[in-house]
Amino acid sequence: HGRRSIDVLKIIAPEKANWDYIKHMEGLLPKNYGDDAVEIPGARSLLSSLTAASHPWAIVTSGTSPLVTGWLNVLQLPIPEHLVVAEDVPNGKPDP
Repeated sequence: HGRRSIDVLKIIAPEKANWDYIKHMEGLLPKNYGDDAVEIPGARSLLSSLTAASHPWAIVTSGTSPLVTGWLNVLQLPIPEHLVVAEDVPNGKPDP
């Protein structure tokens, strides 16, 4: 879907549309469901190749920082130097 949780909650549950609540709830997903996580084939080798060649890489996501770093930690993948998450931008998709 790509929409930020805060944007969805503003519509369906405005009382829960705050970053503290959303970051807490999204942060629980990797903790509670990490055993079900499956790595995208080729992701680890791609990141290793980029790092070995000193090529910069980043993640830009509609998820929160606890969500993305939680999944990266569960999968034991590196956290990029540049990470843009939902709470970093004033407007989510489809805003450019």
